[in-house]
Amino acid sequence: PQDFLDLRAYLLAKSPYLSVDALKQAMDKPGFPDAIRAEICIANPEGTQKEGFIKWLQLECTQPLPPYLIASIMASWDVNTYRSTLEAQMAGHSEGYTAAATEWSDHYLADSVQVPLDSLLRIWQEVRTPAARYAEANLYLDRGAYIAAQAVINGLPLEHKLKTPEVLEQQRMLDWIGFVQSIRSSSRSLEYDLTAAEVDQLESLIGDEQDRPAIWISNLLCFHYERCRMVHTGGEEEGGAKDLSVPSPTGTGSIVISTLTLVPNPASNWLSITYAVPLNERASSIVIQDLTGRVVHQATIAGSQGQMVWDCRAIPAGTYTCRLYAASGARLAVELAVIHP
Repeated sequence: PQDFLDLRAYLLAKSPYLSVDALKQAMDKPGFPDAIRAEICIANPEGTQKEGFIKWLQLECTQPLPPYLIASIMASWDVNTYRSTLEAQMAGHSEGYTAAATEWSDHYLADSVQVPLDSLLRIWQEVRTPAARYAEANLYLDRGAYIAAQAVINGLPLEHKLKTPEVLEQQRMLDWIGFVQSIRSSSRSLEYDLTAAEVDQLESLIGDEQDRPAIWISNLLCFHYERCRMVHTGGEEEGGAKDLSVPSPTGTGSIVISTLTLVPNPASNWLSITYAVPLNERASSIVIQDLTGRVVHQATIAGSQGQMVWDCRAIPAGTYTCRLYAASGARLAVELAVIHP
């Protein structure tokens, strides 16, 4: 049909700058011929090289492409387009710009008399990376400009496409800003005046995460309240700490750990909670609490693995902890859930 030929011409005219989302929409268009779909993919090698795209095209697309066309698409990766050259130049420019901004801020921070917050703020506003946005929000937080700090973090999705871990980090930062505001509005110090319940609340907020707000909160708790957690060293085990591998009784050389998976996360209507525990353990319950420790949902479970669905439509927006407990009362796993209205 002429519509397909017009669409082909339109997409090729915008190549090689098509996004992954645009490519997926084209690939899913009913009746779109395989040859044209492959031609569009070949014209956009930077997009097709994105993690997971080829797997999606083979297995999840409504019209999976045959292997010989997939091979042609992958062969196109060996050709450098103007887009790849331009993106490499832009990445180099951005790296140099960020390095200069960091050096400039270090120069200001070395001043033992007074730290010029306005100058530091100006530096980070010039750098448009997520890390710079968190640095900018932290400066607003130091000045007591809580609304400005929240605006910076809320604006992250406008500049950057956030994946689930980054959405959780964003929500954690917003919760941290709200916590700081509540403490300072009562004329108390974060370093010396937190109650035991508030310290527990912060521990629930960071969980086992290692993102920016989690690390900042963890440092506060460790330095001022002696509530330190294991140092993150990049391992794959829960908590990210290195450990010696202990052979399992089956001789596989690995240990089965407890897992807790929340999908979707963030959620607004329902949350699917999937759990799995080692064979020598027996799951007993799943408990969901808000950041004050109040239980908002509790479910009895059984077996070494399973799934439950939590209806969260009546739950206020915010961050919640989801904990998996064994029959012995031991906590087996914990994850954070973000509820959006």
